[in-house]
Amino acid sequence: MWSGAPVMVRAAFVLMMIYGAFAIVWVVGELLTDPGGPAGISISLSVVVAVVVLSLLAVRLPRLAPPLMGVAVALLLVFAVVEAMASVASRGSGPVVAIAALVIAVPWACGGLRNARLGGWLLVAAGVAPVVEIVARLLRGGGGGLHLGGSSGVVAVPLILVGLLFLLGAISGPRGSREGTPPS
Repeated sequence: MWSGAPVMVRAAFVLMMIYGAFAIVWVVGELLTDPGGPAGISISLSVVVAVVVLSLLAVRLPRLAPPLMGVAVALLLVFAVVEAMASVASRGSGPVVAIAALVIAVPWACGGLRNARLGGWLLVAAGVAPVVEIVARLLRGGGGGLHLGGSSGVVAVPLILVGLLFLLGAISGPRGSREGTPPS
């Protein structure tokens, strides 16, 4: 899996793992302070377990993972719209879409080593989910304007950029060289 991946795909994978590790630690830390207590612990455990289980799925079941992750990303996009529409009337429930995008994207980087094109598209789509939530909230009449501040931007921008790296790696040849071009 690793040795057959182009250089750019491996770089995208490493960037996603580094970003994902820091982001998950940050999310867990935030959840332990707000809401804190038993709720924070249980939500934190849910996030970590979901990342681990989905990562194992992507690595161990390479034929089953792509359709399941595709459905997960589609559901995330639908949820982003529903969450935006529902949270306009209430206080909102926090950065649920951003955290869910992170939970899906980190494991799918493992799948991106096998299928960089699909991995790239799914990462871009997962990164777009927080943006979809912002646009849906704006269209619904919720305030805030169109900006990628806070958790939305912190998740959306890196996921989209890493997804684009996977897509660029998919069009490059093996190990980053172009086919038909002798190595220098």
